[in-house]
Amino acid sequence: MCYFLLPALLLYCNAFAERAPTKLCTLPIFLLLILLSLRFRRLSLPVLMALTLHLLSNDAMMRAHFSSSLEESGIIALYGTVESKPSVRRNRDAGFRLNAKAAVDTDGSVYSAKGIIYVISDLTDIDKGDDVRLDGAYNSKGYFKASSTNVLSRSPFGGLRRAVLPKIYEALRFEGGDLSAFLLLGSDENGATEVVERARLCGLSHLLALSGMHLSILSMMIERPLCKVIGEKRARAFAISFLVFFTYLSGWRASLLRALIYRVLMLKFSKEHAFSLSLVLMLALSPCSVDDLASVLGFVSLSGMLLLSPRLESALFFIVPLPRRWIELISSSISAMSFSIPLLMEYFGTYQLLAIATGVILTPLIELYMLLSVLVLLLPPLSSALSLLYKGIMLLLELFSKLEGQSDYLGYKWLLLAIFLLLALEIAINRVQKPKRSLTMGIH
Repeated sequence: MCYFLLPALLLYCNAFAERAPTKLCTLPIFLLLILLSLRFRRLSLPVLMALTLHLLSNDAMMRAHFSSSLEESGIIALYGTVESKPSVRRNRDAGFRLNAKAAVDTDGSVYSAKGIIYVISDLTDIDKGDDVRLDGAYNSKGYFKASSTNVLSRSPFGGLRRAVLPKIYEALRFEGGDLSAFLLLGSDENGATEVVERARLCGLSHLLALSGMHLSILSMMIERPLCKVIGEKRARAFAISFLVFFTYLSGWRASLLRALIYRVLMLKFSKEHAFSLSLVLMLALSPCSVDDLASVLGFVSLSGMLLLSPRLESALFFIVPLPRRWIELISSSISAMSFSIPLLMEYFGTYQLLAIATGVILTPLIELYMLLSVLVLLLPPLSSALSLLYKGIMLLLELFSKLEGQSDYLGYKWLLLAIFLLLALEIAINRVQKPKRSLTMGIH
C-alpha cells in the first residue's frame, strides 16, 4: 500500500505547497525516518523510497520554477531551450515550456535566469531541445508573451520527428482525422478540436490525453500478432521499441513518458516497485513534470487505480449484475476520481461525478477509434468507417456535456462514503470465502 500511496501523497504536497521545503527542514526528517526504519525493519524500503522521492521532488520543484535577478516587468527577452512540443489550442493562448538560461533587460544587458516558464508564441515550427531567443514581455496572466521567436539552433534529435509528422497529418485529412491525430500524437495541426472541448465538459479529458491506455492499445496491436510469428520475447522487444518511437513522436510528453517508464520497469520489477521507481526516474529525467498538471493528474489517478481498483472490482462483481469489462471500467473510474478530484477542484473549481458512468460507454469507443486510426495509416479506405464512428462519439459527447458538474465537495464526500462501504463489503466477502477455501482444501 505504501508504494502506491506515498508517491501520490508527495505530488499532492508539492501541488498544494506554496514553496518547496528547504533542505534544512529535510535533514531532521531524513534522520528521523532513518532511525524509525532501523527500529521497524519492514519500513526500511518504503522509507528509502519516500526519502528518495522527497529529495528528488524538492530539487525538481526548485528547477521547475522560473527565477531571475530581473523583475518581470523589466524582462524584454529570454534565452533558453524548448522543454515541450508546442501545443495549439483553438480560441486560447498557445505556447510551450521554456527552460530559461538568460534574461535581457530594457538596456540590452543579459542576466542569468533558470527554471521553467510557459511561453505564449505563434511560432509552432519548433521542437523539444531547440535553443531559442524570445522577444516580448510578461502578460497579465503571468506568462511570457513572445512577439517574435528566433530559433538559434535545432535539436539534433528532432529531425526525424519533423520529417514524419507532416506525413501523418496529411494521411489524417478526413472528417474525424483531427481526433485521430490527437489520440496518436497529442495534438493536431489546428489545435484542440471540438471533441476535446466536449470531453472536458463531460469530465472525460483523460480518455483523450496520451497515457498508459494508449500505450496498452498499441502494444496489444503489435505484440499479440507477432508472438505467434517471432516468439514472445522478440515480440515484446519490438513492441517496446515501437512505444519508445511513439513517445518520441509525441515530443516526450510527460504523461506518456511516465507511462512508458512504468511499462518498461514492469518487465523486471513488481507492480509496487515499478510504480514508485517510475516517479523517481520521471523526476530525474524531466524535472518540469512535477509542475505539469497532466502528468501529476495521470500519476495520482494511477495511484488510486492500483491501490483501490482490484478491491472495488471484487465488491462490485458481487453485487452488480454487469459484464466484467464494465465492472473493471467502473472500479477504475471510481478509484481514479477518488484520488484526482481534489486536484481538479484546486485548478478548475469543478468536476463531473457522472463521468464514472459515461466513461463506461465512451472508453471502449475511444479505444476502438485509436485502433482504427492506426489502421487508417496503413489502409486509407477505412477512413469512411472512422468518420461514422466520429459522428457517434460527437453525438454522445454532446449529450453528456449537458450534464451538470459539481462545484463543491458534497458529491466527493458521497463518493468516498461509497468507496468505504465497498471496501468493507470486499473485506466481508473475503472473510466468508476464506473458511470455505480452507474447508475445501481440508477435504482434498
